[in-house]
Amino acid sequence: DGPVTITVRVDGLAQDAWVQTREVIVDNTAPAIVIEAPQANSRHHSPFDFTGRPEDQSGIADVRFLIDGEEFAWTDEPPWTAPIDPAQFQPWGPKTLEVVVHDTVGLMARQSMNVHFEPAQIDLALVSPAMGSPMARPFDFEVQALDETPIDSVSFEIDGQAIGVPVRAAPFRVTIDPANYAGVEHRLEAVARHASGAIGRYTLNVTWDQD
Repeated sequence: DGPVTITVRVDGLAQDAWVQTREVIVDNTAPAIVIEAPQANSRHHSPFDFTGRPEDQSGIADVRFLIDGEEFAWTDEPPWTAPIDPAQFQPWGPKTLEVVVHDTVGLMARQSMNVHFEPAQIDLALVSPAMGSPMARPFDFEVQALDETPIDSVSFEIDGQAIGVPVRAAPFRVTIDPANYAGVEHRLEAVARHASGAIGRYTLNVTWDQD
């Protein structure tokens, strides 16, 4: 492999010899490709860049990007990057990312890695009741998202049993009457969901005031 000089000489009977010289590159070595991002076995719920770094002495023809064997993007010029939105590649779960490079003489190389696509988490904050307060009369159990994450519904439970039907618009609250539940110690839980698959939970341990 490498540069080679080719010289062609033609001797004529009636004229001086004709000489033509050209330098070419002999390339029998496949290109190399390294995945720069993301990290192997990383977990993703938001868009990210899939980036490769190809190398070849004769030049890069194109780089192709695949998820689970299906090509979703390609480029013939740097940067050798393809954006990925995990929400567009359902179902959630383990995925194999692969990058394939072809050089200008038709040789190829590939590199792959495993990652995991998962839904975003909804961070919930407690609005009411006040933590640590014994409950003696009906009270509201209310939660809200900590940021701008959209919520389609919130389901409420007490000791693993549903309380009413899911609430589908803010304020996300349910009224609980301690008189309807025997015992003193109870576990309240709010479960928020979004159509994208995002989910969030808030758990609160409460005590009924029996005085």
